[in-house]
Amino acid sequence: MDYAILKKLVFQHSTPGDEGDVVSILRGKWENEGWSVRALGHQALLARSPKWKEGRPSVLICAHADSPGYIIQSLVSDNEGVAITLGGPHILREGQAVSIKALDGKVFSGKIYSLPQNVSIKASSGQKLERGQRICWKPSFKSDGDYLVAPFLDNRAGCFLLYLLSECVFDCNVELAVTGTEEFLGFGAAALAANTRPDMVLALDVTYVDEAQQVLFGKGPVVTVCDKSIALSPAQVKALGKLCKRWKLPLQTEYYNYSGTDAAAFGKAGHCCPVLPLLLPTEGNHTSKEKICKADIESLLALLKKMIDNLENTIDLLRCDF
Repeated sequence: MDYAILKKLVFQHSTPGDEGDVVSILRGKWENEGWSVRALGHQALLARSPKWKEGRPSVLICAHADSPGYIIQSLVSDNEGVAITLGGPHILREGQAVSIKALDGKVFSGKIYSLPQNVSIKASSGQKLERGQRICWKPSFKSDGDYLVAPFLDNRAGCFLLYLLSECVFDCNVELAVTGTEEFLGFGAAALAANTRPDMVLALDVTYVDEAQQVLFGKGPVVTVCDKSIALSPAQVKALGKLCKRWKLPLQTEYYNYSGTDAAAFGKAGHCCPVLPLLLPTEGNHTSKEKICKADIESLLALLKKMIDNLENTIDLLRCDF
């Protein structure tokens, strides 16, 4: 698999509320592949497959475009400011290199330091700082054997899968969507849920390698059975497991009562269809050195294609109504 597009996505500056650089890459790809694209304000971008026909069952596959970062709240001097978090970034060391986005869109380098209150950080740069400027990790991308190491894999891996799926020709109804503000506020998924009526939703994201839960690298994608955004029934988990076994594809499960994904918006909007969070195991989540396994990306892509190619049967098996 060629990861050049994933690298390109990683090098975009995309904090909550300022996701345009990532979204524009997906828009261009989807339009070039003949998908019908429409914006849901500044909250989400939605694309319908070229062979869409009204009245047939449909699947919506979504991922989020934003990654945690900071926004400069006040200035100490022309070159120093105090910034607050947008989402939950995790600093690895004092004086960590960051990328700062000026209000005109230009990007320059800086550094950040913790403050005693631990609710904000100090930012510094050789360039002039302004209130409202966005800060994220300095981008990097390393292919290390079976693994990729980069910031922002939390969201860019899902966007990469949406990019690849748009290259496929599906003889069924498929919608791809990228949302904003998943890491902070969650309005993108709420807009998406209010403006779509799919028969199944697949929410792409990442999760944590967790030996206690037997969530490991190289063992395939992870379905979240429960967290603060979803609670699947045992019948749904069993049905998905049977499908993966039939298709000879790996699948892992996880159980939480905290954290969450865009999946939450669909239940809150009253959707009755199956909603499945399908996630990739990672280490270093929300840091500048997230780690992901290439085999897991490939397995999740294969699973998504199988589910789409067998859409009606998959929806029927996963519906599991009372």
